[in-house]
Amino acid sequence: MTARLTGLASGMDIDSMVKGMLTTKQTKVDEAEKSLKTLQWQQEAYREIISEITSFQDTFFDDLNQDTYLMNSRAFNSLSAEATISGSTASAVTASATNSATAGTHTISNVTKALNDIWTGSDIASMEGSGLSLGDINSGDTIDVILDGTKKTITLEGGYGIIGDLTSDLQSKIDAAFGAGIVTVGTAGSELSFESSGHVFKVFDTNEGDTVLTSLGFSSGDKNVLNKSATLGDANFANDIFGGGDAISFSINGETFTFDKTGDTVQNLMYEVNSSIKANVTLSYSELTNTFKLVSDSEGANNQIQFEDLTGTFLSSGIGIDFSSDTGHAQTGADATFTLDGVTTTRSSNSFTIDGVQYELNENTTSEITVTVKTDTTDTEERILNFVDQYNKLINNINNLVKEERDRDYGPLTDAQKEEMTDEEIEIWEEKAKVGLLRNDSLLNGLMTELRGSLFATSSTLGINLMDLGITTSKDHTNGGQLVVDKDRLIEAIESNPDGVKKLFTDSESGLGVTMDSILDKYVETTGSNKGALLKKAGMEGTTTEKENTLSKRINSLEDQVDTLLEKLEEAENKYYQQFSAMESAILEMNSMSSYISGWFTG
Repeated sequence: MTARLTGLASGMDIDSMVKGMLTTKQTKVDEAEKSLKTLQWQQEAYREIISEITSFQDTFFDDLNQDTYLMNSRAFNSLSAEATISGSTASAVTASATNSATAGTHTISNVTKALNDIWTGSDIASMEGSGLSLGDINSGDTIDVILDGTKKTITLEGGYGIIGDLTSDLQSKIDAAFGAGIVTVGTAGSELSFESSGHVFKVFDTNEGDTVLTSLGFSSGDKNVLNKSATLGDANFANDIFGGGDAISFSINGETFTFDKTGDTVQNLMYEVNSSIKANVTLSYSELTNTFKLVSDSEGANNQIQFEDLTGTFLSSGIGIDFSSDTGHAQTGADATFTLDGVTTTRSSNSFTIDGVQYELNENTTSEITVTVKTDTTDTEERILNFVDQYNKLINNINNLVKEERDRDYGPLTDAQKEEMTDEEIEIWEEKAKVGLLRNDSLLNGLMTELRGSLFATSSTLGINLMDLGITTSKDHTNGGQLVVDKDRLIEAIESNPDGVKKLFTDSESGLGVTMDSILDKYVETTGSNKGALLKKAGMEGTTTEKENTLSKRINSLEDQVDTLLEKLEEAENKYYQQFSAMESAILEMNSMSSYISGWFTG
């Protein structure tokens, strides 16, 4: 950078003078930068509308989006099915139509539901003490008892001579706490026992370290139901399920299960059984009934459960079910039977499909139920209305771009102008400056013309067009060709001519879908060698056209031009400062010589 002497000797405002001398060159830089910014804004505007167009095309013309794909012929085959008795909705049978159904009427009667195979066990848990010591129970000793979540503290009288004195004292105080007849205090031989059918009863030490429960023959936390989180050996089974061993094993429907006395819990056992695909059953336990239930996961006669104990007696003694004697067999798996359109038949499940109609049997009934399959106008109507709505939004956005007036009083700001403005003022200014950049754009006008022409050009080849569906262009010319829908006519057309409506949108040669998709490809095609016209013009991010397009080339050229102008501006600035610096140096030298001569004469 040139050393600058800015008027120290001459007293002149060198910076202002240089700035004035550079005005013409600075103006050229500013104009080039404005042109560059305008092109960049135009490219952004093009790319925004390109994104909207491709989004519209992907939504309605990409078969990956089956929910909105306009050329999905199956979507226009939408049917509904309703099961009724004397015109009212039937509760015993539910019907729905698949894509392979045919409009018509069916009758179904004499319905007997398919059944799961069910085995129910007997009471499996007991609450019997072990090691009762009457002499160690003192007056004033306490234990905590919990019934269905409600806790009470029981104070013992002590001094019991026989076990009957203890049971009598406990019974009266538990009755007082929870009510008579809910918990029964009894004996099992020489030990204490508790029973409470339909309730969960637990005993706890009142204080940590108490030994009262131990003297009664129990441990803190003992209860009258199965402890699912405990190991199998400590789970409170009423009967011995191990047969003197340390493990149990059993098979269900050919799947063998093995569990360890001290290493596996009841919860773990149930999880393993219920997770087995081969066993295909659900094993559950109810604290309310204190029983296990084994249920086939599938209905039908072929899904009856087969099981046996292999080691130990978990199934027979633990649960209380026996396959060989049919003990605990609460319900036998059976097929559904019904009469459909006069034919009596069976199915292994309560859910099945016949002739494209899916039936769900909910209740047994002897009544005759009418199943009506008919064209479902709702889905087709919503699909068409959604297309019209999105088309109108796209046309409205394009129409605004090509019609909005450009205010020539607003253009790109120079750096000097921005320095005089706030950020908010700059933002507002640039919003106005971007308006109208694509006014009367030939490509966008051409696209709208082709799209409007495609909407009503199918009648000659397909014998139907959008007007036959009650869809026409708006009479308001300011709407730019947006569509309006007569919903009554649309529904009537769908009901009376469903094949024609389907053909209008899905025909592979002349349908509206393929025709409009082809038009959009002309403008936004991203693949192949022949890119869309809008992409050739402005490019699209993430594609090969991002930099290979007309505007990007013009932008690159202008960027080079701006760089060249800035270099020339800097060269001129340096030259002027060099000249003024030389002048300042000369003046300083002259001033120094003048002082020397003046001093010589006056010295």
